This record gives sequence, structure tokens and C-alpha cells, in this order.
Amino acid sequence: MRVRFTDDFPYTPADNHRVLIEYRKGHELTVKREAGEAAVAAGKAVEVKAPARKSDDAEA
Repeated sequence: MRVRFTDDFPYTPADNHRVLIEYRKGHELTVKREAGEAAVAAGKAVEVKAPARKSDDAEA
């Protein structure tokens, strides 16, 4: 899931409560779906379309 963070978002995975990941405002990146959905639900991120991948044929 690709998201752009609109505010800082601290995230702790459900399967490992000893981990804390701090996502920063303005960053756009691919995150685990659980993290992305939690950030969007909290109003701290918006889902964005992933950039197009380069094709191997394009280099030929």
C-alpha cells in the first residue's frame, strides 16, 4: 500500500509490540497494509497510486 503521510504517525505492529516505527509528515512510501490502513483511519495519511514500474522492454 502506498501512502503519503500528512502528519507524523507512530506505528506499532500488532504482532510485535516491542517495535515502534515513526513515519514522518511529507514522506510518501510503500508500507505494510496494516500500517497504511491505520494511518489513513487516523487521518494521518492518504493513499496514493504507486508510480509506474519501468519495463525491461523500454531499455531495448
